[in-house]
Amino acid sequence: MKVTNLILASSILILTNMLSSPAIAQTKLFKMTCVKSGRVFFEESNVSIARQLFKSIMYMIYDTATITCDLTSSGQRFSQLDLAFGISDGGRCRVSQFVSLYLDGKNVGNFELNSGILKTTRLNIAGKRSFFLAFQGADCAASGAVHFVNATLR
Repeated sequence: MKVTNLILASSILILTNMLSSPAIAQTKLFKMTCVKSGRVFFEESNVSIARQLFKSIMYMIYDTATITCDLTSSGQRFSQLDLAFGISDGGRCRVSQFVSLYLDGKNVGNFELNSGILKTTRLNIAGKRSFFLAFQGADCAASGAVHFVNATLR
């Protein structure tokens, strides 16, 4: 229980820092030129993850879904990508969902997700051209949706 609380507190601290840090140049990843495959939805909605309310900016559901984004399409240069994502607290899917991250075709992160857990990561994208995100999960309908609540380029 103490380890879970420590992990939750650390995730909250990282996310708070990521969402409130001032940046000279920043933009949302999904405003870049992106190509999607499968059930990827760019719809804003409120979602509760880790007993906190967030604005979901994109979600992925069912089976497999992918999104590939051109990190250079805005003409700006970015050095980091902050991501925060998870499955809602009320999710009834009892099977883990998986998210894998790639930069220029190389795997840079793999995450196992369960209901009510918020995952955060910061990627060094200096000199990178493309970002690929792969979702693989059970057919749990909307209860297994992976919601992205932050996807900021800095």
